[in-house]
Parts: sequence; structure tokens; C-alpha cells
Amino acid sequence: MLVEADRTRLVQVLVNLLGNAARYTPKNGAIELSWGKDGRHAFAIGARTRTR
Repeated sequence: MLVEADRTRLVQVLVNLLGNAARYTPKNGAIELSWGKDGRHAFAIGARTRTR
């Protein structure tokens, strides 16, 4: 999947997303990162935390 975006902003979004996920993930937990198209033009990125 090709994404055209401002590199600086995309890096900022990913760093914030993963930083927040890491902050709220319990010890020995896991972070699942997902991405994909959401409709015709939108792009969605999400993180989910879970315990192992």
C-alpha cells in the first residue's frame, strides 16, 4: 500500500501512537499495530494493547 503523506507528521503520529500504547500496556503485555484503508481516501492506523 502506497501512502503519500508528510514524512515528519507521519513519524510524529506513529511515535505518539506507539508511545501511548507502551505507556498503558501492562507489564508482559503486547502491542498490536494495524493499518489499512478506511473508505476510498482515508487511511487508518490503530494500536491495541493486550496482556499475554
